[in-house]
Amino acid sequence: MDNRAKRKGNSVAEIFIVLAIVVVVNLLGYKLLRYRVDFTENQMYTVSQATREFFASLDAPLTIDFYMTSDLPPQLASMRTEVKDRLGEFESMARGNLVIRYIDPKDNEDLKQEAQDNGVPEVELQVIEKNQQSTRKVFFGMVMAHLDKTESIPFVVSTESLEYDVVSRLTRLTKEKKPVLGVFEGTFNTNQQQGQPPEQTYDTLRQLLGGQDGQYEIKRIGAEEQVLPDDIDGIFLVGAFGLSDSMKYSIDQFLLGGGRAIVAIDPIMMLNQEGMQNQAYPSLPTMEDQLEKYGVKFNKKLVADPVSCGIVQVPTNYFRIPMPYPLYTQIGPDGFNKDVPAVARLESMLMPMTCPLEEVPTDGVEFSWLARTTSGSFTMNSPFDVSIDQDWDFKATESDSSGPYTVVAMMRGKFTTAFPDGAPSPAAPRPNEDGTVDPVVDPFAGHEHIAHGTEDGNLIVLASARSMTDRLFQQAQTNALFAANIVDTQLLGDDLLNIRSKPVTNRPINPMLSESQKNTWKWLNMAGVPVLLVLFALLLGILRKAQRRAIEARYSGA
Repeated sequence: MDNRAKRKGNSVAEIFIVLAIVVVVNLLGYKLLRYRVDFTENQMYTVSQATREFFASLDAPLTIDFYMTSDLPPQLASMRTEVKDRLGEFESMARGNLVIRYIDPKDNEDLKQEAQDNGVPEVELQVIEKNQQSTRKVFFGMVMAHLDKTESIPFVVSTESLEYDVVSRLTRLTKEKKPVLGVFEGTFNTNQQQGQPPEQTYDTLRQLLGGQDGQYEIKRIGAEEQVLPDDIDGIFLVGAFGLSDSMKYSIDQFLLGGGRAIVAIDPIMMLNQEGMQNQAYPSLPTMEDQLEKYGVKFNKKLVADPVSCGIVQVPTNYFRIPMPYPLYTQIGPDGFNKDVPAVARLESMLMPMTCPLEEVPTDGVEFSWLARTTSGSFTMNSPFDVSIDQDWDFKATESDSSGPYTVVAMMRGKFTTAFPDGAPSPAAPRPNEDGTVDPVVDPFAGHEHIAHGTEDGNLIVLASARSMTDRLFQQAQTNALFAANIVDTQLLGDDLLNIRSKPVTNRPINPMLSESQKNTWKWLNMAGVPVLLVLFALLLGILRKAQRRAIEARYSGA
């Protein structure tokens, strides 16, 4: 009995020692090393290498003031610990160059005013506790400061994007100036010919990239301009109608000199004339021949994808009916290239009225697809019937090809000029109001023509400018994330992209599962882990008893 009691006491002591070691290791890891083991699929709680290098490279002090009400509603209380943990990790990486301050304004009116002046408002939330609904005013945002500049996150909505939100703002603070993005808007529109407002506008795109929270300074490029501005770091052409030959040549030389460009062109021209609302044709050529010299060709056939498509509201006499529209191609998670950081973790994008992009093998240029349709997609020949109430299954049988089709592509490398004869002749100036004509000015006088790329350029091409319009950004907000990502990869590199795209937002249940199969998986998820723990405990008990019996048999026999 004494031996059994002694062994029992030793076992209990061993358990407490192991628990004590685990607690100490966790405390040391949390307090000193800020190290955690992340078992999530996309390493959501692991700080990226780019973030580590950013904080390690800081050579001037930064401060983050986190305005946080102590009495938070339940939905925010759980986030508070995660936010503080992540900020603590940043602080330890910065090696003294980052100071985190946690401020609870409470009833201090001066602190409340200070928070609001710095861009962190007091937000009123609906709270449900004990089956009662009430409102509560809280602060849950932060202000970052560096020298005389500040950036703010008005309200921390999600911890999933916190790393990107913080690092991108701190990156802006530590940069001397924002990168400059030249934006040209030139989409053909039949309404404009009729003196009506244009259907395709891009205000949201410019606001996203260059607004108060945007990463870039936006410089609009007008159709009357002959050359690109000297101080731009990249260009975004949404539609190419109206580009002069001189501007096309300027873009050519920009790319050959290592420039970064994004070009979105509508390959399909909609006709809004009476009696022709359901017809469309290939769009008029703009700079497609020029792009072909860089490695990509527009195959102007209309893509339809009944397998994955967007929803449109069809008007009736009394109300609107939502219906799937195969000509509004929906790019799903499997439609993004996992080897390209800009799109690797994106899960959705809407590409209306698009066409296939085909590779044109070009020396010194690497072609990569970024987004493509499903294998169930097909193409339609001109003239295109764009009515929604078609027999799409029958249409697929009439097609001469099937998907997947590339609809967004990227070319990288040393491009060859699309203007082998050099700069085009300057356009003749228009007569003035008094009938006089100004002298001809050559915008490329003194320019040394570049025939072959001197540095690696980067070109991204989208087969749908409509995907970047205000209307599509409202219908498919994920298009805005795509736009921000491809601009980032052009102007900031891939580091921030690996942070931005971490959250996984769409993991639907397999629609092919029956109700009984869904219930089976549901109960396995709920009861599986407890059952496994019980079985493990029973197995451990059996092994311990067997070990004790073996010890007793050995010593009793002695």
